Amino acid sequence: MTERASRLLKILYVEDEHSNMDLMREVLKLRPAIRFLEAESGSAAMIIAESERPDLILLDRNLPDMNGEEVMRMLRGRVGTKDTPILIISGDTARPNVAETRLGVVGYLAKPYDVSELLSQIDAILSASTP
Repeated sequence: MTERASRLLKILYVEDEHSNMDLMREVLKLRPAIRFLEAESGSAAMIIAESERPDLILLDRNLPDMNGEEVMRMLRGRVGTKDTPILIISGDTARPNVAETRLGVVGYLAKPYDVSELLSQIDAILSASTP
């Protein structure tokens, strides 16, 4: 049995809107092998990411204490999260910019997103990034 098959995969969703958080929590119930972690700010995301070491981070660009690019820079500067894949999920319809791409953004979805597309991207990212 592989390490991946023997443990829950962790996804951290960084989002300050409660309705968006609630929706994601429900969507990820469709993937019982995923443990859902949540943070409502960039600073909370840093603490949770450091302690939990998620397999994937879903990141909103607009947070109350910092923007998504600042969060990405901080994540990339830490040993435990420097290689963690980041999927942007944002109401901001601009595709990932050069800085975000350099910081390791592996995908982008605009809100409102299609649930099947979200799950497809999550599945692809997790299968590519975990042994």
